[in-house]
Amino acid sequence: MLRDVTALQDALRSRGTVGAYEGGRRLGEPRAAIAECGALERSAHAEHLGTPDARVLPPSDVSEVDDAPYLSTVVVLPPRGGRGEQW
Repeated sequence: MLRDVTALQDALRSRGTVGAYEGGRRLGEPRAAIAECGALERSAHAEHLGTPDARVLPPSDVSEVDDAPYLSTVVVLPPRGGRGEQW
């Protein structure tokens, strides 16, 4: 569970793939941290994976109060330069 947004911000600076789990009602906090790091366009919100209700969409399209269930996952891909190049 994301208990410390500072840990997420540190992970986002590492330039690797980052995953935040169990966001749900607190989705606004990681979404703000991801946007602050300029990585919102490289992120995806996933919920109910492995079930008929599965959804994967941009975090900006999810209302943190109404739509995000407890067992939500946000994945942020690393920045890329040219084809396959990681910055």
